[in-house]
Amino acid sequence: MELLLIAFTIAFIYGESEKGETNSAFSDIFYWKSKAIWKASSVPNPRSNPNKCVSAMDLNEYMKLFNCTGKLPPLWICDPDGFVSPSVLKEVNEKISELESTNGAEVGVIVVESRDSSESSSDFTKNVFNSWGVGKANVNNGALFSLMINDREMYIQTGKGIKDLFSGSRIDEILSALKPSLRDGNYDAAVKTAVDKICKVIKDNKKPFPEWALVVVIVVPILAVVLVPVIITVICSATGHCKSTGDGSSGSTYINSTTDNSYSSTSFDSSSSFGGGCCDGGGGGGGSW
Repeated sequence: MELLLIAFTIAFIYGESEKGETNSAFSDIFYWKSKAIWKASSVPNPRSNPNKCVSAMDLNEYMKLFNCTGKLPPLWICDPDGFVSPSVLKEVNEKISELESTNGAEVGVIVVESRDSSESSSDFTKNVFNSWGVGKANVNNGALFSLMINDREMYIQTGKGIKDLFSGSRIDEILSALKPSLRDGNYDAAVKTAVDKICKVIKDNKKPFPEWALVVVIVVPILAVVLVPVIITVICSATGHCKSTGDGSSGSTYINSTTDNSYSSTSFDSSSSFGGGCCDGGGGGGGSW
């Protein structure tokens, strides 16, 4: 009976632990971990506080993996509850570092067990985005992917500088690709896929084709074929200046219209912090599985 009472007491202590705070004295003895409920304000910054962004139980493994002692190098991903394996976290971190070094854009990832109910998934993601400062200041070329495991929610938030690259349909497409892995509990695959797709969108730098533009592409050529000969005939009849050149050739006039939709990026030096960007004026979208 006494053993049963002790077991219930320990279970209660673990159940009451919130905001990412763990009972380290107990966790060293027992294999299970406390329920972690996070507010955006309590989420550590992986660039300036990387040791707090990995599972404490796996910290030694991370030290060996990154070949360091004492403190891990700045990270782009924060996984304090340990849902992502160390090897995948390192792989994802390297991919984002490569993007930042060649493009200047920054991608952050936050994976938590649960978010606090006082914040919606979008508010939680936006608040973490602004708290970390994802993206370069005055450029706002950052993106943040959030994964809330127990809430079964995910969200992508972008800064204003790359908002046009991430339409609602494109975000839905990315998130939909994650659902099979998430339903199988394969968080490694889901995080890898999310980061791969977000980085590819930024690298390719191709804005989604607007639906209204499809109408223009179809209708304008048809109108041109029908109306241009009519207009030319009317002008010729009115002016009498339409005459053959006599050499079998004909003159043609065209307008070459080009639109530069490129997003110019500036190369920045990496540091132990994000670049000071914000999500004001940016875009975003979320989903569940």
